[in-house]
Amino acid sequence: MARKKCKKHKKHAPRTLVEGKVPEKGTPEYKAHRIVIMRRCFARNRGMTLEEYNLMHENHSGLCDICGLPPHSGKREYKRLHLDLDHCHRTNKNRGLLCSNCNLGLGNFKDDPRLLAIAIDYLEEHS
Repeated sequence: MARKKCKKHKKHAPRTLVEGKVPEKGTPEYKAHRIVIMRRCFARNRGMTLEEYNLMHENHSGLCDICGLPPHSGKREYKRLHLDLDHCHRTNKNRGLLCSNCNLGLGNFKDDPRLLAIAIDYLEEHS
């Protein structure tokens, strides 16, 4: 079975945390393995270490900064197990941790507070 490569770094992801083998899918060990792999690549892409990301995640109690819920969306299992590191696209400064739904929501509004305010007015007017 071919190993997957990190898209940004074009390197093979580490095989596992224990004994060089990928745990069997669906097991708690596999979920833990996917979280470590995802966080390592994700943190590296955002200019922070895995330890810094994990500390940030711990300080947020694993909850989204906007909706206050744990990660809950995504078709792939590991997508439901992590929070996205939100950042400003203009300054590239990290802002916080968001679930996929809230992160995509901000992105769809181009991170523009004016557009979000218009959307809020629209929802209030039509509810």
